[in-house]
Amino acid sequence: MDKIFLRKAIHQKIASRKVQPQTLLERLKPFLHQNVLSYFPLGKELDISVINQFLFDQGRLFFPKVMGNELKICRATQLEPFHTDLLGTRICDKWEIASLYDLNTLLIPAVAVDLSFQRLGRGGGFYDRLLAKIDSGIPRLTIIYKEQLVETLPVDFWDQKVDKVFVF
Repeated sequence: MDKIFLRKAIHQKIASRKVQPQTLLERLKPFLHQNVLSYFPLGKELDISVINQFLFDQGRLFFPKVMGNELKICRATQLEPFHTDLLGTRICDKWEIASLYDLNTLLIPAVAVDLSFQRLGRGGGFYDRLLAKIDSGIPRLTIIYKEQLVETLPVDFWDQKVDKVFVF
């Protein structure tokens, strides 16, 4: 199965799904160690704004920013307002450049995840290139709807796995 087709099929399955914010936060809180790289969900991705607000309130929210063909790490210094970059990713307007070495936990977006923890991303390989540079000992977590969990995914040599999957 081709990755583009799979992304479209998964997005159709999760079109109207929602999760209670407090349930989401309570399940993930024990795994959000120190500084956390998070993301701002796109389209039909599970809404993790309650997690981002929690991390921001504690000064522990980091996010990736597309610069050229790679993701740079930024610390959020103000959570809102947002703007949208050229790839359609939401970015908070106030941030400062940080280092990969500032991170202790990674929240990674996924369109789908298979039973071997292989993830299908948004496309473009941005997170795969970033993850290849980060110490593999730093926990890589992803949060998905049950419809996004599949038996197997097509895999390319550059694809990076996650360590833990939270399914709602």
